[in-house]
Amino acid sequence: MATSSPTYREVTDRFGRTYRVGETPEQLTGHRRSMFIIMPWVGMMLISTFEYAWGTAEDTVGKVYGWNLTHLAFLFSLWVVFEAGAAPFTGWLREKGYLPANRAVFIGGIATAVAFWSMTVAQNPAVAFIGWTVVGGIGAGMVYSSSINISSKWYPENKGLRTGFINGGFAYGSVPFIFILGAWFHPGNFRPFLWILGAVFGAGIIIVSFFYRDPPKNWWPGHVDPVEYRENAEQRKAGNAHKNPPAVRQWTIGQAFRTRQIYLLWLNMFVILAAGLFGIAWTVPVAQQAGWAAFAAASAGAIFALIDGIGRPISGWLSEYLGRQQAMRLVFGIMAVGLLGNYWGAVSHLFAVYIIASGVVGMCVGMQFPLFATITADYYGETTNAQNYGVVYSAKVPGGLAGGVLGSVVISHWGYNMGFLLSAGLSVLAVLLTWTHHQPTLGQYQEIVEKREQKVVAGGSFKEHPVGGS
Repeated sequence: MATSSPTYREVTDRFGRTYRVGETPEQLTGHRRSMFIIMPWVGMMLISTFEYAWGTAEDTVGKVYGWNLTHLAFLFSLWVVFEAGAAPFTGWLREKGYLPANRAVFIGGIATAVAFWSMTVAQNPAVAFIGWTVVGGIGAGMVYSSSINISSKWYPENKGLRTGFINGGFAYGSVPFIFILGAWFHPGNFRPFLWILGAVFGAGIIIVSFFYRDPPKNWWPGHVDPVEYRENAEQRKAGNAHKNPPAVRQWTIGQAFRTRQIYLLWLNMFVILAAGLFGIAWTVPVAQQAGWAAFAAASAGAIFALIDGIGRPISGWLSEYLGRQQAMRLVFGIMAVGLLGNYWGAVSHLFAVYIIASGVVGMCVGMQFPLFATITADYYGETTNAQNYGVVYSAKVPGGLAGGVLGSVVISHWGYNMGFLLSAGLSVLAVLLTWTHHQPTLGQYQEIVEKREQKVVAGGSFKEHPVGGS
């Protein structure tokens, strides 16, 4: 049982960052902190079918309602817009205390059920837009945002692998449903099928929502001395041996907006997501267009999603040893090669090459998400990461439009093959953009705070208190 008033002390390192030490997860919540890895992982799996099984299900949806490729691409891309667009707002409400993670996930569960059920009566695309795209997208975004950031709060000393593990559920959780939809989803059982899926996913998300809980701001595990941890990190950083030094302070979203780094992270994520979301949206349709059987086409999508999910914890682990930037370069470079493999497999009609390349691309698509989530925490702190990574993750909004809607335009005019070549080029550009990433410095932080204080003195307004500062 959680105790009513666990004791703690505040420790400040020489950079002025404050740590709250002394309370155990059991005292705060009644559970071990591993609970806040397992339940968000389950929540991620329960929303994964929205995105990763769409390519398998869209053929049946199109037949039922008579919607063409443009209609279907439009629904997918705008779902991505609302899903990603919900992240920064959910993070802001969470950090302000207005919408705790458990309530956000509870609402997301209700929205998920409504989205699936609304598709059963969506003869007009406008109904599908409101129910599936808006309600479903926002609900899934609330679950995603609440899940992806929780590991860095409970494991600030070692967040890479755990962030990747949670994030992996968002991809491979869809794998059984890709096969189920590919084998049994057809116009004859369209409505009862979606009613059952909506009930299962919605109820599951509501149940796990009761196990979401954030630690107090600036919380740090008692078995790791934060000052010693920071000093060791600085010594390794000075010797170029520390690949991911912790943030100099906990930056508020307003302070992060005054640094160029957050915009460069956003730009990089937009570019690589435009390439990756093309793969998510078009891997199965391209396989179907090539004349491969329905099961084979579904297998390509399932391999994409499975390896996508498996790659996410691997990237978290890899980035702890190579560093976030080096891991990004490796992942984005391999993704470019995989997309060229997709092109070769489709042009040469080599299914083995196509499915292997789909797995490679899927792995790299998944690996990018924990890389951006953890590098944002490295730059701006764990306490405020729900807001700050929410902003970076919003790059999925234009990325989804580029990968889905613009992808359909490219395909319509120049064919599927040009889409793979364009995506490979974007992956190479993303590699080059990683050289623009540099951790915000203590000098930047102090300059931002000083300018803010000068404005306070000049204008007589209230002072903005930094999170985790002295």
